[in-house]
Amino acid sequence: MTEILEDMDLLNEYDENSDSFLVDDKALEGIEMDHGESTVFVEGHLAHHLACDMIVVLRCSPGVLESRLEERGYGAQKVKDNIEAELLDLILVESLERKVLTYEIDCSHLRPKEVARSMIDIINGKVDDHIPGKVDWSEEGSKWF
Repeated sequence: MTEILEDMDLLNEYDENSDSFLVDDKALEGIEMDHGESTVFVEGHLAHHLACDMIVVLRCSPGVLESRLEERGYGAQKVKDNIEAELLDLILVESLERKVLTYEIDCSHLRPKEVARSMIDIINGKVDDHIPGKVDWSEEGSKWF
């Protein structure tokens, strides 16, 4: 996703608090990732703003997410922001508001191959296990706030 943003000159100023570049997500809405008959996958926190036929939101338990982000060296504020977004289902809600087919995969304890298998299942119409709303971190919320 960062590559797309760079190519289209959509990265704005760098925000020290979030340790990332600011992006006008409205500017992404008209961008289509058309590659003919090929299926295109775009990964990133802003990918759901692109014109698309389907969105799959990868979810992660806040406790697991915290560990993963700290291992990557993310600062405390960025970890907190990501956990808050996950607890609030932010990306899922934004995706559903777009009125595009939306599914979710709980990746908390899956290996990459298992996530890929779930993606293939969704593409092939096996979606029952991935209907939005099955992932719920509300019981973990009090632990974080």
